[in-house]
Amino acid sequence: MRIDDRFLGLILVGLGLAIYLTARTFPMMAGIPYGPGFFPSIAAAGLAVCGIIIAVTGTLKSRAAPAIGPGATVRSAARGALFRPLAIAVIVVFFGLALPVLGFHIAAFVTVAAAAFVFGAHPIVAPVLALAAAFGTHAMFYSVLRVPLPWGVLTPYAW
Repeated sequence: MRIDDRFLGLILVGLGLAIYLTARTFPMMAGIPYGPGFFPSIAAAGLAVCGIIIAVTGTLKSRAAPAIGPGATVRSAARGALFRPLAIAVIVVFFGLALPVLGFHIAAFVTVAAAAFVFGAHPIVAPVLALAAAFGTHAMFYSVLRVPLPWGVLTPYAW
């Protein structure tokens, strides 16, 4: 059974809106311009934007292509539907186990690169994306939020 992309996109937008409204009810902390609802609000906005993109692309796809393709396409899509969620689960477990040992930078780089490869990123794009995501996330946590992340094996090079 396949769920229509337009419907799935609307569900994600609704879920993003619900998360955002719930995050706004979190209490603010004195003297800090952001509180515990800051990250859930960002995640909710990202979820809603992704839902809009999925709904719009689903609408464009439904106009451009027939609903049922050749058998090979259906079989390969079924294999991807089973492989990708399992691969992402393995990647998330790896991140959780590797974070204290390898540190945030290496664990995040490997995790983002692996996820990008799973979803079909070009072999040159995936490491560049992973490097930017790892250091961009570190910069936000370290400079803006003042939250230290584990350095692991890179502790001698910590700044």
